[in-house]
Amino acid sequence: MLQPAKQLTLSFHAELYTLVPENHMLRKIHAAVDFGFIHKLVEQSYCTYYGRPANEPELLFRLLFLQTLYTLSDERVVQEAQVNLAYKWFIEINPEDSVPDASQLSRFRNHRLGASQVGDVLKHVVSQCIERGLVKSTQAGNPKQRPLDVLRDAAKRLFRVVTKRHPKLEKKLPKLPHVKSEQTDAEPIMLAYLALLGETVEELLPDHEGAVSEKLGIAKQIVEDERLLSHKGILSAIDPDARFGWKSNSKSFFGYKEHIAMTEEEIITALVVTPGSTDDGKQLPVLLEQATANGVSVNEIMADKAYSSKGNLAKMKTENISPMVPLHPIVHEGGERQATRLRSGSSADRSLNIKMQR
Repeated sequence: MLQPAKQLTLSFHAELYTLVPENHMLRKIHAAVDFGFIHKLVEQSYCTYYGRPANEPELLFRLLFLQTLYTLSDERVVQEAQVNLAYKWFIEINPEDSVPDASQLSRFRNHRLGASQVGDVLKHVVSQCIERGLVKSTQAGNPKQRPLDVLRDAAKRLFRVVTKRHPKLEKKLPKLPHVKSEQTDAEPIMLAYLALLGETVEELLPDHEGAVSEKLGIAKQIVEDERLLSHKGILSAIDPDARFGWKSNSKSFFGYKEHIAMTEEEIITALVVTPGSTDDGKQLPVLLEQATANGVSVNEIMADKAYSSKGNLAKMKTENISPMVPLHPIVHEGGERQATRLRSGSSADRSLNIKMQR
């Protein structure tokens, strides 16, 4: 049951928060962005009248923010927040208060917030940045995992989730073998270990459920997949939606692309995630539409040559957007060193910087 947002009751120990420097990054973020919109955003996912009182959505979202900012796991961000004064100040609890359990953080992310709400979160944050003058000018716009790494990661995740929920079973599980990537038999050894680990877990936990079932299912899918004879098979077994893409003419990667539009101040205004095989340039209209919907008025687009298709340039011309995009030699005559730049307007014009990350 979701209750009205509560106000922090100051305690005697709140004086400790004076130790958090005024120029600390979290203080600056807190001053720039009001996360109060989260409560309204997720309230439909809670029962209005029944159930136990739920933790504050804003508190949980702030923990997720810390997790992303500092690249921490669910368990680690909870552990750090319990002892880090700056973290506790940022999530707005008293120094002596306890931090929610990591399982609550996972449930909030998956069942309350969900991937479908990311766009709404982005829209709220961008609009606040614009209102407060943080966006003054705007610019438009997964590393490859080797099979051995995928096998090792799947084994580690399964081992970790079992030992976390059933600590007494740790000594009964087979130990992770020490293999080096240069070994010719490294992948078969790790594959055999993953199979043995999965069989052992099934024997010890015949009634497994939840996260254990999820990680065990991934392990079994990898081991049983006939495509394991190819490198792509191992990778696609663990993530069927991922695809191969190319970083250059000679280097490929397997996974996804993040197509990002951000302002000159590096405030992200639009985001599209696609399989690795997707054409980068075709995402420009989607990014532009998202950025505009989020309140950004675009006068200029900066992007690499992948976005220099004739259709993209025509769209920018139609919408009076100045392109700063190197021309792709295959699409345009004159070679890639040429760039199209039709700069107009004042220095207050906003531009959108489009980038692609793997």
